[in-house]
Amino acid sequence: GWAAGYSACSYGTCDTGILMHYTANSGWQTATLPDRPDGWHWDTFSDVDIQGSTGWIAGRGTYNPYLYPDSSNYFLRLDGSSWTPITAPIDANGVSIVSADEAWAVGQDIYNTASFAHFSNGSWSIVRPPTLPNRTYLNDIYMLNANEGWAVGYAMSSYTPRAAQCIMLHY
Repeated sequence: GWAAGYSACSYGTCDTGILMHYTANSGWQTATLPDRPDGWHWDTFSDVDIQGSTGWIAGRGTYNPYLYPDSSNYFLRLDGSSWTPITAPIDANGVSIVSADEAWAVGQDIYNTASFAHFSNGSWSIVRPPTLPNRTYLNDIYMLNANEGWAVGYAMSSYTPRAAQCIMLHY
C-alpha cells in the first residue's frame, strides 16, 4: 500500500511532502521522491491513488503566482517503478485513476476557485465544474469508471466553520 502526507513544521523545516510504501517484507518505508523541477520542496501531499503499476499523487503546493512566480503545482505520476513530476493546472486535494491513461483530480485554481482537472492524451487540463456557490472547496474525487464519478467538498457561507455546507457532485 501507499500513504501520502507531510511532516509538519519542526525547527525551521515546514510542510515537507512525505510518501510511504508498505510491503509485507519491509513494513512501512519512506519512498524516495524525485526533485521538483522548479527547485522548491515538495509541500503537502493530500491524496494517492494506485491501480496496478500506475499511480498519481495529488498535493497542495507552494504555488502562488503572486508570491512565488517561479514555482508550479505538480502531480507525481507512478509509471511502473518510478515517480515523475507532472505539472498540474490546479492545487489538487484529491485524485482518482480511471485507467493507465486517464485520471481526474479536484482542488482550486490560482484564483482559489473550485476546479476539476482531467488527465487524458498525456496531459492535464482544467474542467470547470457546474455553477457552485462562492468559496466552494472540493476535497476529494472518486471515479467509478470513465463515465461516472463523485466529488465532495464544502461551501462556506461565511468565514465560520459552522457555516459550511457540504457539497456532493455526481458526474
